[in-house]
Amino acid sequence: YLGSPPVSATFNMEGDILIATDGQQLFFFDVVTHLLIEKYSIGVSAGEVVKQVRLSRDGEFVLIFMENFLDSPNGKMYWMPMPDISGTPLP
Repeated sequence: YLGSPPVSATFNMEGDILIATDGQQLFFFDVVTHLLIEKYSIGVSAGEVVKQVRLSRDGEFVLIFMENFLDSPNGKMYWMPMPDISGTPLP
């Protein structure tokens, strides 16, 4: 789905979902089955790419750190609620 190594990736609080980005979209993978659970288009503006994806300390929000190559000193941070999805339980 990514076509290349992810720009950034992190795990959810339970460790059963990998959240990855290719710089334009977010991908949620089941860690055990490696299947894609959800995919979200971020809707980046011209020159913007996702630099990092992280979770809030409580695991309730996905934090998306953007970088704009057209205006490099500036960046943005977006957040979205963690989707109500779950992966295969870990043993």
